[in-house]
Amino acid sequence: MKRYLSHFGWNFNKAACQYAVSKMWKTDQQGKKIKVDFRQKEQVEEILKKHGVDLKNDNLYNAVYVYHMILADYYGVSVDDERHIALMVKAIIDDPDKPGGNVFSHWYWDMIDYGLGVDFDDFLDD
Repeated sequence: MKRYLSHFGWNFNKAACQYAVSKMWKTDQQGKKIKVDFRQKEQVEEILKKHGVDLKNDNLYNAVYVYHMILADYYGVSVDDERHIALMVKAIIDDPDKPGGNVFSHWYWDMIDYGLGVDFDDFLDD
């Protein structure tokens, strides 16, 4: 973990983001669990751009993680469309109280809470 943090700080890199998203799922209208499909960073950036969202505090893959988290947890519940997903990404990443949103540290503490180990060496090839 110390090596990862020395390279990326408390931010997602591509490998860590892909791993985190691979653990995400949502519930469909029939109550069935389904995986969240991973969208590449360029795809997420295009969606944000399409809706006029310019992030001031994003580092590496934090916004990509947040985008997928919103799809998994909020889309269809309290966030109804792509535009509002983009606006929520901005609200989290550019939060003046927590620039960058503290999403990586929040995810890491969730992993601890779930009792899941994280092998940070797996994320150092980026």
